[in-house]
Amino acid sequence: MPPPQPLGQPTGSPAGAGKLTVDVDFPYAWYLRVLVNKINERWDGRALPGNQPLVVFEIDTTGGVNLNRLKIEKSSGNPAYDQVAIRAIAESAPFPPLPAEFTTPPLRIHLQFAHSRGG
Repeated sequence: MPPPQPLGQPTGSPAGAGKLTVDVDFPYAWYLRVLVNKINERWDGRALPGNQPLVVFEIDTTGGVNLNRLKIEKSSGNPAYDQVAIRAIAESAPFPPLPAEFTTPPLRIHLQFAHSRGG
C-alpha cells in the first residue's frame, strides 16, 4: 500500500487543493492529517458511491467545533447522506487544540467527503 498523500506543503497555501481546503494560510499539515484521520474513523463504513457532500465547519482555539456553523456547502443530492457527513464531523469533535502559533482562529475547513472502494 503506498504511503498517504500529504495534505499540504510546509510553506502552507492560502486556499489549498484537493479534498480539504482552508480559508487562510495554515502551514500545519500534521494538524490537518490528525483532523482527517479522526473524521475518517467516523466516516469509513458509512460512505456510499455517487456524489459526495462538501461540508464547511470552523475549529476554535481549543479544538471545539461550533455545531451551529457546521453546514453542507455542496449537497450530495441525498439529504440523509449529507446528514451522515455532518454527523461524522460532529461525532469527531472536539479536535486537538489549534497550534499556538496559529494566531487567527477560528480555522475554517472545507472538507469534500470521499467514497473509496475497498473492503
